[in-house]
Amino acid sequence: FLNALKNFAKTAGKRLKSLLN
Repeated sequence: FLNALKNFAKTAGKRLKSLLN
């Protein structure tokens, strides 16, 4: 479960960076 949460955070972070750029 924790691993999935980390993976989700990584994906969200990448999408946020893409939107900001």
